[in-house]
Amino acid sequence: MKRLDEGSTGTCRGHLGTLRGYELHILSREQPCDRCRDFRNAYMRKQRKKWLSDPEVREHDRIMRRARERARSELTRKYAAEYRLLVRREVARELTQIAEGEEAP
Repeated sequence: MKRLDEGSTGTCRGHLGTLRGYELHILSREQPCDRCRDFRNAYMRKQRKKWLSDPEVREHDRIMRRARERARSELTRKYAAEYRLLVRREVARELTQIAEGEEAP
């Protein structure tokens, strides 16, 4: 992944130093600029602190994780052939990137 200079707004597109700016870097398959990365790190620290201090947030997170896992399992069973095809396609994509010397996202 390429590294942008500090303060670069090329990929951020007006969202420099925000979560959206960070996401735009990731979607562009590049390392986030320093300001976007620093903002996301600070945001994640705040979220972890909130998660550790609030039992309601932890319970909601637990419920959502379990629900997502059940839904994922159900979809995998319901669409088994499509799922296997998608997995094979993604493995092939990863192997192609490795063979071409690119970093995986």
